[in-house]
Amino acid sequence: MRAEREWIYYDPMFESDMYHPYLYRYAPWSGLRRFAYDFVRWYQPERIVELGSHYGCSTFAFLQAIRDGSLNTEFFAVDTWAGDDFTVYDHKEDVIGLFRKVLKRSFFEQNVHMYCGRFERMCRRFADASVDILHIDGSHWYHDVKRDYEMWLPKMKPDGVILFHDVGEDLFCGQELGSRTFWMELCRVRKGTAILPFSGGLGLVFMDPGMCGQFRRKARISRYQKNINLDDMVTKARIRQVSYQLQQAEAYIRDLQGQVRIKEEHLQRYAADTKAKDRYISKLEKRLEEYRHDRVISDRSGV
Repeated sequence: MRAEREWIYYDPMFESDMYHPYLYRYAPWSGLRRFAYDFVRWYQPERIVELGSHYGCSTFAFLQAIRDGSLNTEFFAVDTWAGDDFTVYDHKEDVIGLFRKVLKRSFFEQNVHMYCGRFERMCRRFADASVDILHIDGSHWYHDVKRDYEMWLPKMKPDGVILFHDVGEDLFCGQELGSRTFWMELCRVRKGTAILPFSGGLGLVFMDPGMCGQFRRKARISRYQKNINLDDMVTKARIRQVSYQLQQAEAYIRDLQGQVRIKEEHLQRYAADTKAKDRYISKLEKRLEEYRHDRVISDRSGV
């Protein structure tokens, strides 16, 4: 088992938030970022593998801890960046482009490997007992989560830790996620498990149950729950503020639209008046031409 260390509650600034005002701050994984940061600083892993990086909310939380702590950690981000059944409606932006942008600008000095491909192909590249932390957050179908776990389990070090996202009680389209179903099965057969029940739920499986005991003694999950509750309050306050601003903007737009309608009505009346005046001028010009014609004839006849 690793040497016992004190757990420190940091107050990190996540640099990835600079690149997208809301995406990382309000992503489903965002409520777990503080914990992930503290966990990496406490555990000090040599190698982290993430199965399913998506936009990178979890990725950049791990990397922030690695960078801030000057840790000699090798990080592998594995994903197709093409979406799946659970993220198909999220892919309205250049996901992989944004991911690369954050990596290039903020974590260019870290030892990061970005692998675009399927998990099983990447698994073959690792020796057994070579991974400290494995984060499973790919497809959430039961058989996919089970396959990922069983496939990568031999790659874990004896004191390694596997993280599972979306193992909480939240329902998806009225149904329990397969990741939750598998997690509950796993808890019945393995010792050394813990869970953070918020932000979709993050399950931890310690290969060494003694490490889990150390973790439970050191870290207070309730503190992170309070942080996420506070963040939720701040988020709701921000949503209310934005909602009020939108209402004001909509009222201003309606006022402008009303002014435009009035101006259009004035322009229509002006156009109609102009046409009437043009007709009247044309009529006068015609009468003037007739008068001039009659005058010429009169002059010629000596009248």
